[in-house]
Amino acid sequence: MIENLEFLDINWASELRRRHDGAPMLPPLFVIEHGPTIRLVDLGSTYDGAGPAGTIPGSAFVPPEALESVLAPVPDTTRVVLVSGQGQIAADWALRLERSGRTRVAALEGGLAAWRRLGLRTERASRD
Repeated sequence: MIENLEFLDINWASELRRRHDGAPMLPPLFVIEHGPTIRLVDLGSTYDGAGPAGTIPGSAFVPPEALESVLAPVPDTTRVVLVSGQGQIAADWALRLERSGRTRVAALEGGLAAWRRLGLRTERASRD
């Protein structure tokens, strides 16, 4: 785990990419490297963790319509990476949150699909 948070901020800024509309995005390998220092939020429209794609281990499911209220008490110093299936929904929300003042938010570039293409682990929850 990276102890020097200032270094992490520099690394975050250097790895941050922008979509055509300016949405902030981070590549999956950055998320893996800095996993413990990042809060992953799964924005699937329904809880897909029990579905065939699963979810990224350690991510919290938050329906998009609840995202702003869930993140309201979370300090801006918390690094938040949003995840959706192909990354589009997450990128839209990351841009919206950034425009409203959150400075450490990004979408997972390529979404869960890119994560899985790299052969990275997902987990499936039971439907109980």
